[in-house]
Amino acid sequence: MRPLIGISTYNDLAQWRDWSAPAALIPFTYVNAVRRSGGRPVLLPPGGDPAEAAATVADLDGLIVSGGGDVDPARYGAAAHPETGAPNRERDGWELALLDAALASGTALLAVCRGIQLLNVVRGGTLHQHLPQVVGNEEHAGPPCGFGRHLVRVGTGGTLGRILGGPDGETWLDAPTHHHQGVDRIGDGLVATAWAADGTVEGLEVVGSPVFAVGVQWHPEEGDDPRLFEALVTAASAEADEVREARGAGVAADSSRDGSGELGVAVSLSAVYSWSITQPQPPLPAAGRQPRRAGRIVVRHHRRGVPPGPDRQRLRGDGRAAAGRHPARRARRRRPAAARA
Repeated sequence: MRPLIGISTYNDLAQWRDWSAPAALIPFTYVNAVRRSGGRPVLLPPGGDPAEAAATVADLDGLIVSGGGDVDPARYGAAAHPETGAPNRERDGWELALLDAALASGTALLAVCRGIQLLNVVRGGTLHQHLPQVVGNEEHAGPPCGFGRHLVRVGTGGTLGRILGGPDGETWLDAPTHHHQGVDRIGDGLVATAWAADGTVEGLEVVGSPVFAVGVQWHPEEGDDPRLFEALVTAASAEADEVREARGAGVAADSSRDGSGELGVAVSLSAVYSWSITQPQPPLPAAGRQPRRAGRIVVRHHRRGVPPGPDRQRLRGDGRAAAGRHPARRARRRRPAAARA
């Protein structure tokens, strides 16, 4: 089974024909990148609490925290800069909870653009809220409605160096970019392993992580280099194999205790979709008169807002009107001729 990769999404208005409605959105380039690398993508819309985030990550083999709008500066103890966009607190809270759960559980992780900033914040780091005032150029922003390109230097050490580095030491990548914020003070347990030419941090890694746990400031899903997604899916696949082996051992132990192993049946681990193999048969019905289970059933019903009385309608058990005329209509036909005049 291919590993299951969760992708966090936007929550924003979307338009269908002549109307708009709240929606969970993500550029399809993320979905394509996961599928082409051998993973099964699943979207993770904002709105859940930390308990839901932890339960969700427990069902995943890998996690992508996607790009998006500016992180609320209150999350890292700063006042908002004039150029900082309006916060999306619901999405901030959800993705921070996903990151926290992934780091705690050792789930394979790729944080993209906004994602690397949240990774830094969840570890106690801070952000530059408007890079042009820090580095003196607009190189990171790209065009207003698309992605620009700039060079990224990948160091020789760490996970990024092993995946993206060349045989001759440091590597320079031509990376797709669109952002105006960036990592400032690096959070606890993180290390920078990639930089732009102006010194902006472009890559962070979790120090000593036994699994793939990387954040990048650029947008690999918008480029033609699949190596980061392939590395994520490979790490997630290894994690999935370990989980399946552990679950298989647990099922074998359970089946040996209740005897179900002798049946040669695979027992589901989910109590929601399965029941015990040794579940007893349902009890026999009690002796005596039994309720009718078939045939025509007539029930009384009245439409909402219409009081009971002569206008009450008789229905069959399937919800359709019972045979015969409506009682109120019959009553009108029985009125004397003088009343009808």
